[in-house]
Amino acid sequence: MAALSQYNTNKIAGSLVQLRKGAEDAPLFLFSGGDGNPHGLTALASRMRNIRTMTGVDFYRRDNHGQLPSTVEIMADRSCSALRTLQPHGPYHIVGYSFGGLVAIEVARLLRESGEEIALLGLIDTLFDHRFWPMRIFLRSQARLIRRHLAILLRLPLNQMIPTLFNRSQRLFFRFVRQQVPSSRRISIPKVKTATAIEQHCKTTMSNYRPKYYAGKITVFSAENCDDFGCDPAELWQGMATDIECRTISGTHVGIVTNNASLTDLAAALDSNLEEPNVLVALTPRT
Repeated sequence: MAALSQYNTNKIAGSLVQLRKGAEDAPLFLFSGGDGNPHGLTALASRMRNIRTMTGVDFYRRDNHGQLPSTVEIMADRSCSALRTLQPHGPYHIVGYSFGGLVAIEVARLLRESGEEIALLGLIDTLFDHRFWPMRIFLRSQARLIRRHLAILLRLPLNQMIPTLFNRSQRLFFRFVRQQVPSSRRISIPKVKTATAIEQHCKTTMSNYRPKYYAGKITVFSAENCDDFGCDPAELWQGMATDIECRTISGTHVGIVTNNASLTDLAAALDSNLEEPNVLVALTPRT
């Protein structure tokens, strides 16, 4: 039993990856996107001026039976345990990119419910599944996507235009169908040829996650170019928390964490938030 307990402790601690060494009092916990790579935000961590330790969280880590976590809530529960092995008490500083933002918000919720303080909860271009979007936002986003795709189609040769039109129309149809599926019903996502097993699992997990109201502040870092989804994440999260701060970063959904100029903008914005008085207090030595 003791050996099993030690194994579980080691497995939890192994969910944390140091991306950049720094002050250890109050690390910045970073949740990467849907590829399950805890090193995914290393480039961002390396560009930040803040003196904190930057720690990546492996929220996709398999359990003792080799199974991937089946829900965002399970990912959050395991991640919360991991965070507390490194930092037993708040204030906590938590930032998630894309799908990782959904896990981050649930981790912050668990910590708040246990009485801990969240000094920073940041979502980097994080959206939840279309089926849970308010209808007015969903319809507006689809209209934007249709206009964008039509403009692209008109520039294609005819032999490419027809299959592309069919593919886009099919995807649009499925999005509208999914909007009508009751939120309580679990759905699966058709296999994407280019997706890894973890990425496919992420898509299915995301499609069954409906965010709840967060009784705290969320800072949303949105990519300036929202052509990929037809919706600004800041617009989507409005009304989903006690307080929403919106910051726009140059670039696209992928480019915001890969493009040099976008990474520089994002790092500067995060540094600015971490320098706010309510965040700086976490680095004050305890007496």
